[in-house]
Amino acid sequence: MGLTVRGGAGSWVGGPVSSDSGGGSGGLLGSRHVAFWTVLTGVITVLTLGVGLTARLTSGPARPTPSPTVQPPPTPSPTPTPVATTDAPTGTPSGSDPPNSTESPDDGETPTRRPAPPSPAGVAALRYTFAGASEYPCSAEGRLRSLFGAPVSLVLANGSSQPVQLYYLDAVGNRIAQATVPPGRRYSVSTHLGDAWLAATAQADCIGIFALRANSVVQFVDGS
Repeated sequence: MGLTVRGGAGSWVGGPVSSDSGGGSGGLLGSRHVAFWTVLTGVITVLTLGVGLTARLTSGPARPTPSPTVQPPPTPSPTPTPVATTDAPTGTPSGSDPPNSTESPDDGETPTRRPAPPSPAGVAALRYTFAGASEYPCSAEGRLRSLFGAPVSLVLANGSSQPVQLYYLDAVGNRIAQATVPPGRRYSVSTHLGDAWLAATAQADCIGIFALRANSVVQFVDGS
């Protein structure tokens, strides 16, 4: 017995109507499976992005890496240059140089001869000559003082048989021992115009006082 059904998109003629339940169920479950994993993947992606965004918001903006500071090389300090200094010998007048000259005066003056004052008993009498200076008697000691003029030199030549002592008279007229010149020796000192010098025996007895007017020489010899 045949049954014809008409209408809709298709028609069925006779026989029992059958459906593939397995095929229909398989297609629905497959679609649901794909949808489940799609949703799960989306959720994981959203969570991953959320965690990353939260970490960035928590840590704040990235700080710039500081550039290394370049220190300029230190400026070397100048090395001080040592300056040589020379101490004047004890008894040298203030402002004068150490004894360094043995030249005779060049002013062309003729040396003046003077006998030395009487010597103590047992000491040979002395005679002396001088040039470039003015002579003063020993009684002027204490009233003569040095004037500190231009630089000049004084040479004492001892040609006698006994020592001769040389004193500098300072700005108030006091003796300042300068040197003891042995027999046969010469002594020179840098001094100044107007400075006063006193020559004396080994016993410190004054022989004469000389105020310098130029480069000067005083020479002693034994008396006759």
